[in-house]
Order: sequence, then C-alpha cells, then structure tokens
Amino acid sequence: MVTATTVSSERLMPGGWGFIASAPLRITLPDVQPLQSRFVRDVAPRDHVNETIAELPDLDDSPARGKTWYTKTVEHVINVLWAIIVSRAMADQFPIHSGRVFLTTSPERGHNRVILAIFARKASAAQTIAFWNSLEPNFQRWMSTANSAQVKEFLTRVSPHFYWGDTYR
Repeated sequence: MVTATTVSSERLMPGGWGFIASAPLRITLPDVQPLQSRFVRDVAPRDHVNETIAELPDLDDSPARGKTWYTKTVEHVINVLWAIIVSRAMADQFPIHSGRVFLTTSPERGHNRVILAIFARKASAAQTIAFWNSLEPNFQRWMSTANSAQVKEFLTRVSPHFYWGDTYR
C-alpha cells in the first residue's frame, strides 16, 4: 500500500490560463480497456464501416522523445495517466482538446518535473477543477496496482497540469 498526501492546488495565470495540481495525488488506474477498443467501433455496420464513435485527443510527446529524462518508466506513467484522463473525460463529456509532455526545471527547488499538460479550451475554470477532483479515485486504483518505480516517478517527477479557456496554446 502506498502512502502519500493528497495535494491539489489552483493557480490562475494572466489571460485566463491556469493549472491544477502542482503536486500529484495518491492515485490508481481503473481497469482501463485499450482506448481504441473502448471508443472506436471494431465491428461497424457495413454502411458505417469507418464510423468513429468519439475522436480521441492527441498526446504530443515529441518534445520528450529521445531525451534522457524520458525513461521507459516515465513514458509508461505518462501513457497511463493519459489513458485515465481521456477515459474519464470521455465518460464525463469533459472537453479535452490535446495533451503535451515536456520538462520543467526549478533551480531554486533543485529538481525537474515532467509535465503532462492537458488542454481544455472549451472548459471553464470551475469545470476543470471539478474534473480534476473527480480523477483521484482513478489515480488511487492505478497506484495500488502499479509497481513501486512507477508510483515513485508519479509522486516525485510527473505532474498533470490542466489549462483551460480560450487563451490556451
């Protein structure tokens, strides 16, 4: 059993930007089906052969690929978090547009953080905060089944950040 403090914070930034959760939650993944099989018809009626039930938001990890800090463990944690967030967003009809992975450094704190930026341009601050708060049980379930290296990376180095409103980039 993993023990950690649940921390969530909100900061509004100029121009309507914002992010939530500068500290990760103690979390776990639900039994997540592969996203394609869950959201895209595998066997469609013949007159709707290529019909998509829902379009999945893109996750751009190209800025991270090939970097020494983007280890297999970090990549796995990012992919699991993305699956949790997108699955929950689809179920709750929360408007995620895209995601991006990058590294941020904090010389004054002496550490680096891998950021999973989630962009929800059609969401309000209140919707985004409510959505963030709804994710904790899913993250908790995942952490109870993840290996210790994955949990450690999540709790110490990987942070999901949400950006909402019309001014996101």
